[in-house]
Amino acid sequence: MASDATLDELKSMNINYYPTLVAFSILLYDYCLTFVAEVERCWGVRRLNLGLGLFYLNRYLTLFGHVPIMLEFFWSTSNPNKIEVIVTICNRFTNIKPS
Repeated sequence: MASDATLDELKSMNINYYPTLVAFSILLYDYCLTFVAEVERCWGVRRLNLGLGLFYLNRYLTLFGHVPIMLEFFWSTSNPNKIEVIVTICNRFTNIKPS
C-alpha cells in the first residue's frame, strides 16, 4: 500500500505550477482572440462611459493582476525573501506605497 505524499514531495513535483500555467494560458488565448473585436468596438468610441470603463477595468485588471502570481510561481531565485522582492518589483510598476 502506497503512503501519502509529503509536502516536500508535492513541492518537488511542482503540482501547483501546472494549473496556474494552464489558467494563464487560457486567459492570454482569450485576450488574443478578442483583441481585434475590442479595437473595432471600443477604441473608436470618443467618450468613455460607465460600461466601457467597467469593460476596461475587468479586462486589464484581470490580465495584469496575474503578473505577481506568475512571478511568484515561476521566478526561481536563491533569495529567501522572494515575496518581498516580488512586492518591490510590482510597486515599481504602480503608485501604491507599502504601508
